[in-house]
Amino acid sequence: MTRRTNGRIKFELTKNGGRFNGELSYVEAELPDGFKVTMGLERNEDGVLRCIDFKISLQEDAKHPSKHLNSRYFQTIGFGELLASAREKYVSMWELALEVKTQDKVRELLQEWSANGPNIIADEYYAAIAYEYETYVMQGLEQPITQLATELNENKATISSRVVEARNRGLLTKPKYGSFGGRLTAKGKKALGMEEVNSAKKGK
Repeated sequence: MTRRTNGRIKFELTKNGGRFNGELSYVEAELPDGFKVTMGLERNEDGVLRCIDFKISLQEDAKHPSKHLNSRYFQTIGFGELLASAREKYVSMWELALEVKTQDKVRELLQEWSANGPNIIADEYYAAIAYEYETYVMQGLEQPITQLATELNENKATISSRVVEARNRGLLTKPKYGSFGGRLTAKGKKALGMEEVNSAKKGK
């Protein structure tokens, strides 16, 4: 799948960034005018990444910032762009915390879907849709159905019905706050054989 990328502001992990499994985790970026931004992101029940902590400070090696912190600066800093880039980094770390085989399996299942024809579709296929939907929700896309339809070269009505069926099968949660959102359930993860990589394994 092709992910939405921002690329203008590059966020990196803080020293103790976090686990990037939905819990509060931190990323930071250096702005071109001498300041450093640190953002704390956490997923709500609908899987949407929310910024619940924000800090801006002068970089340690910056002696004289080209701009000062005033109301005009905060109007031009582009918080929406910062949030999009921070979300992008969080999502990339979230995906790294999963077995690569899971992501490969999701792509394979989505590509195979059309070959099933009128046959009964197994849960793992709907779980794959739910997985991709969840990822787009994490990125803050308010129209994940549209994005999925574009990526899978399907019409929106078809993708919408598949997401609804994923919810009906208990593979994706229903949104509690707003009209979009959802997280892959334990049943959905089991259908995909998902395993999180623990810290010890990542360190090897």
